[in-house]
Amino acid sequence: MHCAKNICENVMKTIFGMKNTIVVWEDLKECNIQPHLWLQASVVNHGFIKPAKSYVLTYEEKERFIQIIETLKTPTHYVSSLNKRIKDQDLKGMKSHGYHIVMQEILFLCMQHLMTKEWKMAILHLCQVFKRLWIQH
Repeated sequence: MHCAKNICENVMKTIFGMKNTIVVWEDLKECNIQPHLWLQASVVNHGFIKPAKSYVLTYEEKERFIQIIETLKTPTHYVSSLNKRIKDQDLKGMKSHGYHIVMQEILFLCMQHLMTKEWKMAILHLCQVFKRLWIQH
């Protein structure tokens, strides 16, 4: 049950871009993987240009995601104060059941129109794992 909390928080932080740090880009270069995502030196401001990652939502997509969550109709006590938690981009304080519901149903539902096909499929497969775990539990 507690793995849902960790996985859900990490997935949300990743797609909201909260895990996009300079250390991550430096690790990509150090490991010699995904050269199209390496930091590029900027002559204009003597800093670095961070390439856009396809799995990180843009500002408009984040706003759309939050709008979908706000208009989502769920049964009473289905997920506790999800609107507030998502708007603050902080899922802490939810119960284990809430994290499971987010991973089983809500995350894929919200991502259907926001991400490319390969990322939607990855999230769908992850959500299906949680559905199977819930059924077996």
